[in-house]
Amino acid sequence: MAKRKAKTKKAKAKKAAKPKSKKKKQKAKPPAKEKATRPSTLTPQVAMQCAQMWRLKISDIEICDIIGTITKPQLEGWLKRNTKVKITLLVGEKKTPVTEEIGLRLLRTRERARLKRDYLQKLDDIIDAARKAGRFKAAITAIAFILERRFPKEFGSRQALDIILAETAMTDDEAEAIRKELKSRFSG
Repeated sequence: MAKRKAKTKKAKAKKAAKPKSKKKKQKAKPPAKEKATRPSTLTPQVAMQCAQMWRLKISDIEICDIIGTITKPQLEGWLKRNTKVKITLLVGEKKTPVTEEIGLRLLRTRERARLKRDYLQKLDDIIDAARKAGRFKAAITAIAFILERRFPKEFGSRQALDIILAETAMTDDEAEAIRKELKSRFSG
């Protein structure tokens, strides 16, 4: 029994000397290297070119083709992330340069709003000139045409349809009368 106790004491001493967990010591990692990134193709010049074309209501695909240094997926990614870019604008009558950082999506929205504002201002100017010259109808017709084509949701012509619901089945005469009414509304 004495031998057993001696063995157990020796075994306990060995266990105490060994670390309890068998985890390997981790070596210190070298500092992470910064990934080399290529310079962004979204420069202030590219952003201003895009802004000028958005103001003319040119599509994103056409903008990429015209600029030539960017692709449609790049432009879509920048717009989706609203990538910030620093641009310089000339403000006021004195054309004072002002630098601002703006998201590309916001820049597109702002330029399209400026386009609408410019057309509405032109409409006001043409109306005033037409009134003075006595050619009111021709001027209004021309600008209305442009507004309808450029902004169909806001300025497009809308036609209302009256929908007639019958609780009972229609007779052939009633259906023919409705066809004639609809035909007369849309043919002339």
